[in-house]
Amino acid sequence: MKNNKIKVGISGCLLGENVRYDGGHRYNSHIVEALQKHCHFSNFCPETNIGLGTPRAPLQLHWQNNSLQCLGVENPSINVTQQLKDCANHQQHLHQQLSAYIFKKNSPSCGPQGVKAIRDGQVEFTGTGIFAQQLQENFPHLPVADEGMLSQAEALQNFMQRVVVYQRWQSLKGSDLNKTRLEHFHQRHYLLIKSHDEMACQTLEHLLSNAVNRSIKDLAEHYINALMESLRKTASRENHFKVLGSLADRIRTHLNQTQFHRIEKSLAQFRIGTCSQQTLLGLFKPYMDKESDIRYAQSYYLAPHALELLD
Repeated sequence: MKNNKIKVGISGCLLGENVRYDGGHRYNSHIVEALQKHCHFSNFCPETNIGLGTPRAPLQLHWQNNSLQCLGVENPSINVTQQLKDCANHQQHLHQQLSAYIFKKNSPSCGPQGVKAIRDGQVEFTGTGIFAQQLQENFPHLPVADEGMLSQAEALQNFMQRVVVYQRWQSLKGSDLNKTRLEHFHQRHYLLIKSHDEMACQTLEHLLSNAVNRSIKDLAEHYINALMESLRKTASRENHFKVLGSLADRIRTHLNQTQFHRIEKSLAQFRIGTCSQQTLLGLFKPYMDKESDIRYAQSYYLAPHALELLD
């Protein structure tokens, strides 16, 4: 079972390791306890990885000539910017195995966005931790977040849905990727993408249908760019309602009047928030094996693993 777990990189302090500059940690029970059953955590602390002790003098970001530098707070002559970049580059073989990364927010090394930075003596919250920035440049499609971004259950669900899709993409890329397999991958994710961003779903359909003269490498790169961007948008209840309604239309001919009225009633309850998505999907599943279109019959939307992570 362990081999099937999602591999997630995480800042060591969030796991309770005493690696922070003050010698402490920032254990995050919300994330760890919600995900540990389904995720295998690989912990990193770039500041200790580059040889800084614990405890240690604190660091902060400075804008210098439109470039971020990571300098000592008490002694600005200490500059570990290049060391942190090198750390991310040297660990690429480890990061390549990950399907997600959860950073420590506000960290000058690990914060993925909105980190305190000094510009001309003024404080701004415009920085990105040096290690985090380099890692994201190395793996631009990797789902990343900090613990603040994942504090709400809905945000954590949405993040983990991106992670599960990205893990499937890694498996696809690890196979003998061709256009047929890419199209099959898209068809199985069709409803899921539509629930997040209907326009992006149309864009991806157009991309695949007009890819006659493109190499598979170029096509795959454009596809994953658009796919991961679309999944950043949280799937709204209205979008879910549209997708679930389309599922109801697909199976209408297989239902008797009583069964169809039950689904219609559940759809109406879902729209106002008194029926769950899982309940509706449970009503649809027995009829989907009669469906010939794999966008519906084999849709990952019918088994959204990310939703199950937070049961």
